[in-house]
Amino acid sequence: MPPSLRTGTAALVGSTAVVTETIHNDAGRGAVRLEGEVWSARAYDDDEVIEAGTRVTVVDIKGATALVTE
Repeated sequence: MPPSLRTGTAALVGSTAVVTETIHNDAGRGAVRLEGEVWSARAYDDDEVIEAGTRVTVVDIKGATALVTE
């Protein structure tokens, strides 16, 4: 049996993205450029603030929001 392929948003998990708008969960703001598209983003750790320009790793996708960590 061949290895399973991840498709759709599951294929984006583990990808690297660049923060385009500072991610601040408490303020409800944040965005990343992922695979050439801008996604809304939240930090995986609620207390983390991630500045624009930082490279992050996508941990999960919830709807149209990427959960990321440095």
